[in-house]
Amino acid sequence: MPSMKQAGKSPYETGHQKPLVNPPGSALGATSKPRDVGDQARRVFEGALDVEVKSQAISREQAMKVREVISRPKPPTPEEFLGVLNTAQKKTVETQGIRPGTFDRAKTFVREEEGERLTSYNDSKGIRTVGVGFNLTRDDAREIITNLGYDYDKVFKGEESIHARDVDRLLDHTLQQTYNELSRKLKGNGINIADLRSHQVERLMSLYFNAPSLIGPNLMGFIKEGNWQGAMEEIEFRSNGGKRPEGMTDKEWVRFKHAVAMRRQREARRFRGQTKKGESYEYLGDLADLANDKRG
Repeated sequence: MPSMKQAGKSPYETGHQKPLVNPPGSALGATSKPRDVGDQARRVFEGALDVEVKSQAISREQAMKVREVISRPKPPTPEEFLGVLNTAQKKTVETQGIRPGTFDRAKTFVREEEGERLTSYNDSKGIRTVGVGFNLTRDDAREIITNLGYDYDKVFKGEESIHARDVDRLLDHTLQQTYNELSRKLKGNGINIADLRSHQVERLMSLYFNAPSLIGPNLMGFIKEGNWQGAMEEIEFRSNGGKRPEGMTDKEWVRFKHAVAMRRQREARRFRGQTKKGESYEYLGDLADLANDKRG
């Protein structure tokens, strides 16, 4: 989670947000009463907390504890508030495991990026695949497909398609496995996944789902240091390698590299906290503004 000093004033600004107070010297500002900085801070904090609760990043029990801090006679500073918010997120994960909202958003993103097919096919690496990136050559694939009520050999050969509802079940199974393996890998490198923000976990899950090797030592080093800019650049610019799959034409290879680069860009920017209009974490810009006002 970036500190207020790291966040600064510009990275999270969306350009469409209305100012929380009237600018000095404005007609309205000249006749209005002096602003209550404490009330202004509480409004920003309550808005931020509401975003986290709606996205299921924080349980309602933990949200009550955060509100207790916000409602104190002297409100916390933006830095102190983010510390309380991060603690609430961590405790939510420790008691509930992966946050439901995090899982759902990771699932939506992976589905959009991977595509969905009811009949098996060879992916770009020549791996027999079905559904949303489900690897039919993995050790437990036969057992999983059989337990769903299909003939594994026929599914593998493309002679039998699977139902859409089973695509969803396969994706849920694979993503839960992805989260568990990612959590263990990070822990083995001194990183507690509960310390990461929801949007960061979502994109790390996408990377790991695509290829576990993408969660490499350089990326984990940046995460451990809290160097989010370095982590974003590692994802966007240094995770596009790989050898050209055998049999791929020049045109297909160029198209494939472009698609991978675009996916890495989306993963990197979401990891850093940049979002579409109206999505979570826009409030970080308000917190940065508030911090700058206090310093001024």
